[in-house]
Amino acid sequence: MDFINNATLYKNQLWRFVLTVFCSLIFLIIFAIIALFVCFATGIDLPAKDDIVLLVEQNAIYNLTTFVISLIAFLINFKAIHNGKIWHLINTTSHFRANRIGFTFTIYCILFVISIISSILDPDTKFVLCLRDFIPYFFTCAFLLIFQTLFEEIIVRSYFFQFCGLYCKKRWIIVTLSSILFAYLHIENTPVQNNITHLVVYFISGMVWGIITILDNGIELSWSCHFFNNIIACSLLSDPTSDFSNVPTIFRCDTTNENQIIIGIIVSCIIDFGILLACCKKYNWTLSDILVKLNLK
Repeated sequence: MDFINNATLYKNQLWRFVLTVFCSLIFLIIFAIIALFVCFATGIDLPAKDDIVLLVEQNAIYNLTTFVISLIAFLINFKAIHNGKIWHLINTTSHFRANRIGFTFTIYCILFVISIISSILDPDTKFVLCLRDFIPYFFTCAFLLIFQTLFEEIIVRSYFFQFCGLYCKKRWIIVTLSSILFAYLHIENTPVQNNITHLVVYFISGMVWGIITILDNGIELSWSCHFFNNIIACSLLSDPTSDFSNVPTIFRCDTTNENQIIIGIIVSCIIDFGILLACCKKYNWTLSDILVKLNLK
């Protein structure tokens, strides 16, 4: 059975999808209110800004922790409302395919080394690594990013995939819609706020990871790609236009220009397609397989 068709294995009436999303949002809102109340009640210092939404956004750990709570709330609601199994949202088997993570880990280790070399050679980039600050920051982010990326993959390339699969038989349309949703979920990110063209990166990544999910009948590959991509993004380089502008990264670039942004977007897209080609080589996926799976042939 195809991964998208897993929706036929649990109760899949439209109202159940609507109720699951609604209940998860309510749970998240309650958590946010409690968290803010605790901050004010305990006297925890918050950034001096007038807008309470901006106060929350300034705390990266709060934002990432929100994904942990969101994931737990969603899975509880999915189990209760759809009477489904967690594995229905992971793949078409009854076990987690850990070897997928090993494969993508190798790819991103190579990319990480290449990125370090290019950062060293870039005259605008400074080496600012401070192990005392970097190590706790890195491991905290790594732990929380596991949940953030898993939540996004389950929502966008699992739950949304399977919901659309009930009403649309053209897989390429489902992948495109999910990529638009994925880009939209990142519209408040700092790079996008500084330059709207950054949405192209999220859309292309969504397309590539969506195709991988379709071909592999599961989210392990797309999730691990998403996780390692975010790990590199939050630990390697900080600059004024990034989401990680004031964190203890390895390198820092204090100036950016339009050309650098465009080049960065192009390189990111090339890397995404390179990863797709590597997966095709590893798992013997052909162009014909891609066209058939996406209902383009």
